[in-house]
Formats: sequence, C-alpha cells, structure tokens
Amino acid sequence: MITTVIASLRSAPIEWLKQSVETTEIGWEKLCEYSKQVDKDDLNLSKKEVDFYVFGHSLGGLLALSWPYYLQQNKDPKLEKFYPKQIMTADPAPNTIMGIPTIAVWVLGIFRFPFATQPLKIEETGKSLNVPVAILHGNSDKIVKPTEWVKPPFSQEKGAFFNIISTDKKIYFFYLIKKRS
Repeated sequence: MITTVIASLRSAPIEWLKQSVETTEIGWEKLCEYSKQVDKDDLNLSKKEVDFYVFGHSLGGLLALSWPYYLQQNKDPKLEKFYPKQIMTADPAPNTIMGIPTIAVWVLGIFRFPFATQPLKIEETGKSLNVPVAILHGNSDKIVKPTEWVKPPFSQEKGAFFNIISTDKKIYFFYLIKKRS
C-alpha cells in the first residue's frame, strides 16, 4: 500500500485521468474485437455508435467530472466516442488535495511532487463540463462535506457546484436515517 501511495504522489492527478481514459480505450478496443467474432452484424460493436456515460465516487467522482476537460485538452479522433452523454457522481471530491493536511501539501510542494504542485480542481475542469451532471451527496459525509459543494445561505462563497458550467446540472443531498433498536 505504501508503494502505491508513493507512486501516486509522483504523478500529477491529470495523469490518473489520462490512464483512466487510456484504459477505457483499451477495454473498448478489446470488447469490439471480441464482438467481431460473433456472426451477427448487429452485435459488432465496432460498427455501432454507442452512448457513453461516466460515473465516479469520491476521488473517482472528481475524475468523472473532469473527463470532458481531459478530452478537450487532448483532442484525439479516437477518443471522441468517449465524450459522455451524462456524468453521475456520488460524494465527489472537489479537488485532489482535499482532506490532506495543509502542512503535508506544503512539504510535498517543496519537494516538487506533482501530486501537490499540479492538483486537479473542479474550479478548472468544471469550465469544460457542459454535459448533464447529477451529483448524489450524503448530508452526513465527514470526508467530503456537503458544504464543499453548496455553501449555506448568506455565505460569501457559492461552493464547487457552481464551478460546473453545464446548465443541466443537479445536486441531490440525502439523509441517512438510523433505525432505533
């Protein structure tokens, strides 16, 4: 586990997103190859246009919300099919350094770890997010607090949700009701 953490610190979070897109492309190519082996033309995925959706939870939620940003920054005709029709997330992190003590981010920055010097933030990636977006968020989430996304009334700030440019966006908060024994 420690080697995984160290390896992730050496990479900029945009590299994580790049790997996600590349892995999706590889998986799609393999699926298309497999579907060509089927005799029926209607099952050959390589000849079909498909709707593509992205889902993510927590840090994966931020990667899902940043997916269109990556595709727009790295234009490639092979990747156009992966432009999502819609993105849905659960309890997404608004940035990759959220929840990490400020002193730790500062020390990592001194040593020029890309994780700390090039964080992924919805403030930036949300400007490219022009597809329908649904965010599901628990009101009791202790890691990604709901106020990270929507600030309380009369607050000077609006919250990360308003960094998403899409006009077709919704955020849904839900409460966990514990049963009494």
